This record gives sequence, C-alpha cells and structure tokens, in this order.
Amino acid sequence: MLANLDGKSAFAEMGAGANIVEDARHPFFHRTNSLDYAIVLTGEIWMVMDTEAEDTSLKVGDVVIRRGNGHAWSNRGTDPCVIAFVLIDGVTGRDAAPDSAKGIPKR
Repeated sequence: MLANLDGKSAFAEMGAGANIVEDARHPFFHRTNSLDYAIVLTGEIWMVMDTEAEDTSLKVGDVVIRRGNGHAWSNRGTDPCVIAFVLIDGVTGRDAAPDSAKGIPKR
C-alpha cells in the first residue's frame, strides 16, 4: 500500500515538494530547512529514519527535536495518533550565499 503513495505530489500541495527524498525507504521521507519539535499528544507513532535500526517508537508525552534530518512518520497501530508540531525557520544566514543560507552553520 505504501508503494502506491506519491509523497512528492502530497508535499508539493503544501509547497514542499523539493523536501521529499527520492528513492527513500518511505514515500513521505523528507528533510526540512527548519528546527522541528514534535510532541506526541495521543496514540503511538514510529519516526522512520535513514536506516531501520534508527527507527524510533514514540508514545504519548514523547518529544522529538529534529534539525534537517531525513525522516517520515508511520502509524503502525490501529489507533489514531495526534502530534503537535512546532517548526522554526532554519535559515541560518539571510545574507549568506544560497549554498550557505540553510542548514547547520559551518564552524
């Protein structure tokens, strides 16, 4: 069933089609240019990472902080999951060259 989903089109509807990672393990696997907080309010969900060994099960009250890492969300249970997301612009330098304006700043 997942193989039939078109993550790029779904994200494009939100203006974020370029964030999808092509040929990833999950059709909605993406990277963002933001600092993201995810708070699980009800249910359980899996955070899908680059490798299956890194996948993490999250339950009510768990908080995840991501910064540009590739990920997707997968509800593998039968109950709905509600997550609150807070996304903060990850642009690190508005006057920087385009290849240095986003992501983790160089030290």
